Amino acid sequence: MKYNFVRAFSIAVISVLAILFEAATAPRSLILIGLSSVLIVLGFVRGPSHKRFGFSLVIDVAFVYAMGYYSKFNINYIVLALYLWVMIEAIIWQPFVGSIILVTITYIGIGLTIFNALSYGLNYQITTQMGLIISLFVLFTVMLFMYVSYIKERDQVQRLNLALVKQNDALITANSALEQANIEIVKLTRLKERSQFARDLHDTIGHELTGLIMLLEMTKISAIETEVTGDEIQKAIDQAREILRAMRSLVNTHKEVILHENLYESLSKK
Repeated sequence: MKYNFVRAFSIAVISVLAILFEAATAPRSLILIGLSSVLIVLGFVRGPSHKRFGFSLVIDVAFVYAMGYYSKFNINYIVLALYLWVMIEAIIWQPFVGSIILVTITYIGIGLTIFNALSYGLNYQITTQMGLIISLFVLFTVMLFMYVSYIKERDQVQRLNLALVKQNDALITANSALEQANIEIVKLTRLKERSQFARDLHDTIGHELTGLIMLLEMTKISAIETEVTGDEIQKAIDQAREILRAMRSLVNTHKEVILHENLYESLSKK
């Protein structure tokens, strides 16, 4: 919206200068004021983005041509400045292809304005002035195209860099989560292995000792020898039971060690 007010003020100043410059009569002044008023209003109609009704700049070209047509001079150089303003708007606010089309139409308007001047006669001064003006307009247009293209490419590169930074941050976050998940998997794997070891230890040694106890019990029952033999067998039974209790106690007591330390290191300490 701020740009619209700047545009309106600039067009108003240029129009006033054009009217004062040629000291137009009242009817011609009213026509020029009406044409310049339409140019001012069109900027607000297009909206703050200047992308809505973008090709309405063709209407601007038509009204600028009309202002030059109603001028009493061969060429009103102040009115030509409005052509330049239209090209600036086309290049800045419109896509590349659209701006090319609008700039071409604007140059057609300039050409028609110059063609109208031929009715007053053609001389070296007018030819030189027109050649210089056209050359300056072309040079300015090319430079403006290059500058706007550079700005747009720079903005695109910045957007791409920002997107890459965001993707990189997302990858770093995902990688950290993956590493953490891998650590948890390793912990769970070791926990499973050590738990399996504890179960295997209990099942293997426990079963063997239980079988030993049962065998000794049967031997004791079937023994018909001396009392000493029975006592010795009882001692063996008691010792086997003690081994079983010690094994169970060892597994239960050192459960945390088995879970948190390397299995083979834990066994070597025992």
